[in-house]
Amino acid sequence: MRQLYLLAGAADLAIETGDSALTAKLQDLWQDMAGTKTSLTGGVGARYDWEAFGDPYELPADRSYNETCAAIASVHFSWRMALLTGQTRYSDLIERTLYNGFLSGVGLDGRHWLYVNPLHRRARAHERLGDQTATRTEWFRCACCPPNAMRLLASLPHYFATHNAQGFQLHQYATGIYTSGDFTVRVATRYPWEGQITTTIDQAPPGVTSFSLRIPAWCDRFQARFNGTPVDAPAPDGWLTVTSAFTPGDTLVLDLDMPVRFTWPHHRVDALRGMRALERGPLVYCLEAVDQPEDVDLEEIVIDPTAAATVTGAPHLLGGVNTVTLHGRRQRTDDAWWSYRTESQAELPQDEVQLTAVPYGVWGNRGSGAMRVWFPERTEGTD
Repeated sequence: MRQLYLLAGAADLAIETGDSALTAKLQDLWQDMAGTKTSLTGGVGARYDWEAFGDPYELPADRSYNETCAAIASVHFSWRMALLTGQTRYSDLIERTLYNGFLSGVGLDGRHWLYVNPLHRRARAHERLGDQTATRTEWFRCACCPPNAMRLLASLPHYFATHNAQGFQLHQYATGIYTSGDFTVRVATRYPWEGQITTTIDQAPPGVTSFSLRIPAWCDRFQARFNGTPVDAPAPDGWLTVTSAFTPGDTLVLDLDMPVRFTWPHHRVDALRGMRALERGPLVYCLEAVDQPEDVDLEEIVIDPTAAATVTGAPHLLGGVNTVTLHGRRQRTDDAWWSYRTESQAELPQDEVQLTAVPYGVWGNRGSGAMRVWFPERTEGTD
């Protein structure tokens, strides 16, 4: 966490001074963090000891530390890099971190917290006591996370919009009114549950200028309409940009395609090799034991990424979420005294099972049962 606060301060200095060498070094350090030391949820800090980064690609699901404050520090650092460079990848990581690695640290009741945010919690977990348990608690011996989280939530609009000499840029999507420079824009959306974002210009500077919306890195297909007319504007740099002499009442509607995605880890992440995770839009999903049939042990599940997954609205679950139903197999445990088997030995029996996934950001609000983000995937020849 302290390392990222230091880098946020260095980015502030680069913005003020225009130091190109410092900017280049900050870009290298950010890329090292995002590319080799960040969990799928945006959480950072693989090691419990010293709340530290691990080696490149050291990203264990079960023993990842991912302190809530470190996620907040990542947002601070990424936002300053977005201001410094104008590149969308920094706001992409902010979005991922806000909806997943940060949000998981805040209980739905606003009174219970997670200090650490692993991606795998076993039913019979061996956990450290106190602040380092993966069970929600009312307060911590080291109480940095709750006030830090409240500070970020109070300042969220600060991370949504910017302006420069070219025009106005909207980085994040939530219903509200956003002002930057001479622009005021109203946003109406059900994001992240739905992919449509309707923006209406309430105020704009005179003359021709630009209005830009970020196309998230996870989105492969999108459509846009300006005042009802389709916009044929590619977004190779991550920005969908419309240039016009804007007047109050102009609308730009963006529709982001949001299919369910099964995500692979980088091949160098040894702890996750042969596994898949589930995502939709900006949300990482997880399986919690409480949502599965009673006789299902998450440690025995193999998911099937080739089978269709179904998205269902659940307005009365966890404050109102979308769940994803997916298919997998349960590989039953035998009673052998030895934990290993050779190819010549018989395969363990497997049963088809239907599974229900919820957004990772709201896990742990119904007790301290098992949870997993990453699962072994079923491949041909495993029947």
